[in-house]
Amino acid sequence: MTIKYVYLALVCIVFSANACKKTSNPGAETGYATGKAVDSKGNPLAGVEITLENTTFHEGYTSKTDKNGNYKIKLSKNGAYSASAYIDKELNNIVYHLPLHTNDKNYFSQEGGVVNFELKLTGQKPEGGYYGGEIQVGADINDLNLIEDEENIELTLTPLSKLVDGTDATAIKLNLTRISLYYGLVDIPIARYSVVAKYKGTVLKLKIRDSNAPYQNNVTINFPKDISTGAVIGLTYRRD
Repeated sequence: MTIKYVYLALVCIVFSANACKKTSNPGAETGYATGKAVDSKGNPLAGVEITLENTTFHEGYTSKTDKNGNYKIKLSKNGAYSASAYIDKELNNIVYHLPLHTNDKNYFSQEGGVVNFELKLTGQKPEGGYYGGEIQVGADINDLNLIEDEENIELTLTPLSKLVDGTDATAIKLNLTRISLYYGLVDIPIARYSVVAKYKGTVLKLKIRDSNAPYQNNVTINFPKDISTGAVIGLTYRRD
């Protein structure tokens, strides 16, 4: 074999070795999961809990983002991985375990993966459901003066606190919509609200569903902390 061919063979070996270091996930670092977490305005979020699950061996790995919102977790075994992110936010003495959103490919191998996350207070989750809370509204079963066109019931939500991420909340005024077997509102940003219900201009009496509280012209609501399965609060109304 001539010197020329020996040189070409060495070049091919080096090229092949470098090619093996590349991953199928652009920007990924071999053997690591990396990424960044930001809020709804693009600011870095520190202290976000990043969880990797090895779906082949059913093992989990956790880490937290640094002050710049970045994380880096070593992938110690072969197999397929998925990534998720949560952050705890306290509002009115309730700690909400909020899931973060990603648009990146969320499954990768030990070759490495880049998964970035964003805190969203509203919008649809990839797996279904919404990041915001849900209000279910129903009539008192003892009220004989039933409303058949409940889509004409209007709710006005006046914020009594900031949103769960610390940003300012705004008033919401919406008519009820049909949701499966009930009427209500979905994807409401998490905050404390004062709620007033009107039917064709007439104020309805409200109370928290299944509570012993008296009916009032307005009620104060706090969404329950279980955001992952949908923060749902129920209201009952009467016409008299």
